[in-house]
Amino acid sequence: MHRTKRTIGWTATRGVSLALGLALMAAGCGSNRPAETAREDQPKVEQSAPKEPNRTNELPFGRVDLPKADTVVTDGRVSVSGWAVDDSAVKKVRVYVDSHFYATVELTIPRNDLLGPLTKYMHGTNLHGWSADVRVGRSPGAHSILVQAEDDQGATRDLGTVSVTVPATKS
Repeated sequence: MHRTKRTIGWTATRGVSLALGLALMAAGCGSNRPAETAREDQPKVEQSAPKEPNRTNELPFGRVDLPKADTVVTDGRVSVSGWAVDDSAVKKVRVYVDSHFYATVELTIPRNDLLGPLTKYMHGTNLHGWSADVRVGRSPGAHSILVQAEDDQGATRDLGTVSVTVPATKS
């Protein structure tokens, strides 16, 4: 009977020690790792939800003037140009070839033809035109050129997609 009491006492003590040890390990005590505690001099990282777009912001808009649809490209290069405006400002225009990013272009070309009909989007400048020389490659077949404008608030709109054709080479 004496042994049973000792065994029970030992088991109970061992159980408490085991539970205490597990609790200390979970709290980071008793490990060789330094404790990770927040200090006042460390900036607090706050998780925030993605910012919703401004409901009053208009999407940028514009047009791809060149190339015209179904242009035949003989040397693998084609000039792409057009215009873009926005209620605040167009930040950049992106050009994609066959669904791959190709280039970012800026509005650097005067567009006096937009002054009358789009006066409210001029913002003191007539530099709303863009242009890029694009390499579509020499592989025969149709190639698509997509142009997209982004405004200063991050809103984007596709300005247009144009399909050009590289003819098969004659052997």
